[in-house]
Amino acid sequence: MRLPPVERQEAELEAERRDKFKGTARIRLESLDFPRQGSNENAERLKLCIEYEGCYRLDSKYHVYAVIDQGLLDGAVAASNTSHAALSSNAHSQWPTLRFPPGVRLKCLRGWDRLRAGWELLPPKDRWWTVDLFLSDINQKLEKALREGFLNEGRPSPGQIFRNIRLCILQDDFRAERQWWARLSSNNQRLNLRRLLRHERYMPALDALLDLPALWEGVWGGMWKKVMDAKCEEEVLHYLEYMRAFWSNLLQNDSHWMQRLDPITVKAAQCKAPGASINDLAFLYDKIGKGAMFHAFNEPERITILDTLKSFDGLVPSFSTFFDDFKCLGIWGQCAKILKRVNPDPEGPGRTVFTALEQAFDETNQHTDRCVIQTAESVFTTIPGTVTDRVERGYRQLFLYVMRHHREMMPGSTRMELKGKKKLMKGIHIPEAPDKAAWYRFAALADRFGFVSTEITSLKCWDVADVDLPSERAQPSFVTVESGELDKRRSGRPFDLAYEQSRHALFLDDVHSVDKSRGRGITPFFVRRSIYLAFLGQWSLPGQTAPRVPPTWAAEEHPRETYNDSMSEQDAGQDDRVQEDPVQHDASLGEAFSVGALPPRSSQERSTSEETREETRPAPDDVVLPQHWPPHWEAVLEENIGRVEPQSGGGRWGSEAPSIVGSSYYSTEDEELQEPTLAHTDDEGHLPEVTDSSKVCVKFVLREGDDWVDQENLSIDPSSPAQVERVAEEHTGKRRFLFNTALRALAPSECFEAVVGDGTNTVLLIPEGSINIDYELWISAKKICIDAEGMGGNTTY
Repeated sequence: MRLPPVERQEAELEAERRDKFKGTARIRLESLDFPRQGSNENAERLKLCIEYEGCYRLDSKYHVYAVIDQGLLDGAVAASNTSHAALSSNAHSQWPTLRFPPGVRLKCLRGWDRLRAGWELLPPKDRWWTVDLFLSDINQKLEKALREGFLNEGRPSPGQIFRNIRLCILQDDFRAERQWWARLSSNNQRLNLRRLLRHERYMPALDALLDLPALWEGVWGGMWKKVMDAKCEEEVLHYLEYMRAFWSNLLQNDSHWMQRLDPITVKAAQCKAPGASINDLAFLYDKIGKGAMFHAFNEPERITILDTLKSFDGLVPSFSTFFDDFKCLGIWGQCAKILKRVNPDPEGPGRTVFTALEQAFDETNQHTDRCVIQTAESVFTTIPGTVTDRVERGYRQLFLYVMRHHREMMPGSTRMELKGKKKLMKGIHIPEAPDKAAWYRFAALADRFGFVSTEITSLKCWDVADVDLPSERAQPSFVTVESGELDKRRSGRPFDLAYEQSRHALFLDDVHSVDKSRGRGITPFFVRRSIYLAFLGQWSLPGQTAPRVPPTWAAEEHPRETYNDSMSEQDAGQDDRVQEDPVQHDASLGEAFSVGALPPRSSQERSTSEETREETRPAPDDVVLPQHWPPHWEAVLEENIGRVEPQSGGGRWGSEAPSIVGSSYYSTEDEELQEPTLAHTDDEGHLPEVTDSSKVCVKFVLREGDDWVDQENLSIDPSSPAQVERVAEEHTGKRRFLFNTALRALAPSECFEAVVGDGTNTVLLIPEGSINIDYELWISAKKICIDAEGMGGNTTY
């Protein structure tokens, strides 16, 4: 009788498993090959289980799988005074301890998280694990099945799911593809992934990254929908190519090296600036030299990697930094769509932000064979350039304008400083409503660069006050003698202080300049320049046209230079650099625009302080864009400005979540960028009165049996959190213990700072008689944590 295909394949696997399985033994962790350092969520979970429950190693569901040569196994059996029969025993008390020569490590197919947790927590004399041994000549199907068992190893990440589905499609492995699709838990996840797989431009770029499996651990599944909806395809494609070029060059374009790269190394290396920061380079030397990073590489290979890293000019990219930096790109996309509507037809012209503005370009009022370049808010010059140059450089300069002014254009698009750095913000105005002048200048600048649309004309009709524009800007600094920007501040939307310190230098000549100096740390300008280059890339010399090229490896040593340095003497003589009155500079600019003067920056404000936490800034209710739109813009706003769900967690593909009213844009650093929503106006077109939004919610939940029951739900002014401490003390008087969602015990005085700091705003209460921190309690607490973060824990009222 012929077996069905599934049963036949299962029977073949089982036959291979029985033939290659050689028994079970206790083996010292020193003889097993797995990453010794680093952490991830599942490893932390297992460490917590070991701490509170003890270390379970004998039950078959906790075993590790490893492969071994027959000769090595025979030698170990003889050296350990045991027998092959003992390895095959069903009694765990009879499993022998196999000893291997120093330096010998067995390749583990599964169980890295378990082994790493045991390595960190078990005493040296007790560092062993139970290992199921298979011969090293097992076929690929069995090896794949053993690797992908996932039993007690945590759910596969969104990146693992996507990569394996894509590989199965390319290999026509329909059966395995169906198994991976089954790991997606909702229809929304499947719909968003299918949409991505159909994307004609993104898929080739993502396919180019399939050879780097370690990168895919950083994929945020729920962000792909936002990436596709943003219509910033050229910038996204450049970032993906930038990422691929960096890791390929670092690993010598060797496919075997790429396969040996591990996720822990990627996580430790991302956001580092080894070509500029001495601190970062020292960190990498230490970790790579000890084998904590690139652990699967030998010493000569690690030396080669270090030598290559030293010449890298930029921040090390990964999928995690891509999705975080995309929040900055999202701000640009929203602002640009106000200048020119994007064609909703995915096959039609002008379907991306860049092509829409490209189609809006008009040569009528432009200089022949020259490009207008802005060198300060009120200073412009021209350099030689073609029509293509004028479009490209005009687009880049509008992008940089948004980087300099997005906090005024879209209040809340920066992250708030706390504590140590908060005092440095004195004298710096944080807007609560959109600045009409900033939007007017944006449209006027687009007009001057040659972009024409009805939306731009409408914005230029606004009546704004005349203010003198700055004619000078400070020389940017790439590095600092201080510790500089910490890793948490090197991706995503800028913090307020970093925004203020870097904005005055974000002009075309400075962001495309080269500075080979080194310092202890890097400045906010270096960070924002790196993000800009990751999305847009370097550009060609004046008069030349070239595609955007990823800034992967630094050029040879030479002094600081800009594109102006490359101009010929004749070109320099034609330089039209002047300080202009923005009201009269050009007929093409139209009406005057104005700018509010920035407060002077003190030396204290320019300094860098030690790492601090972040809190939620008070936000006006739903106000993030100009208040009085021309009537014919309703269709544009309806398409481009819609409320989206808050962060649904990195492990889900586009899962839905309810909107958070009143705080859609003021979010903590770990939240995804949320698009703005216009508030409803009254009959006269005015916004309703803004209510006090300076309070945050702190919730107390009580453990009753297997459930959590809400107790108090407090609305707290962050400057006066005494009520939280008072309520916490009342609960301790009732013999209830206080915990955060990571199950760390809290004192009443710590509650507010701890739960607001971790973004959950939730205090867990466990009665004295119910204290039993086990796996079930940990899972339920983790669910509360995920739900709180998904709902935007630091919600303001």
